[in-house]
Amino acid sequence: AVVSLDTTVLASYYFWRGWLVAMRRKRGSESMALHGRAMTVGLTFTMLILWQRPIQLAVIALRKAILSAMLQVDPSWKFWHLAVQGLESTVLSHHAILSFTTAIPFGLGFVLMFDGPRSLVACKLLSLGKDGVEEFFGSSHPSNVELLFWRLRMPVYILMRAYVTTV
Repeated sequence: AVVSLDTTVLASYYFWRGWLVAMRRKRGSESMALHGRAMTVGLTFTMLILWQRPIQLAVIALRKAILSAMLQVDPSWKFWHLAVQGLESTVLSHHAILSFTTAIPFGLGFVLMFDGPRSLVACKLLSLGKDGVEEFFGSSHPSNVELLFWRLRMPVYILMRAYVTTV
């Protein structure tokens, strides 16, 4: 849920900033090229689920193979079967698999984008030079409030998730 919320926030941000760049057109055709790159990055964030599904399918198939192989053991091995049941209800449960396959490949992007769109990775995605940075973000350097917002987003997401799932 946290990764999905972060991708939604980032996609919305890139769409909104791309729209502003297109409306202002400070650098003419270069602005429209920046607009196109911003929209592409925003669209890519909305489509992360398309890359996630094949990974989930592969891990679920691996889970099935592992559990099937583990259950071929003689039924008299009670401890073995209890261990398999424990794995099936914890690490190899469908919920755990879906969480792992979301958090591991895509959640690691959060570490690379700690400062949100102002991070080095994000600026490289847009191929931003000095002029592009100012046009896209509205300033050449982030304010303390902006950095605080981007750096605190993950704890805020976790608190939101905790509130929603306990109420």
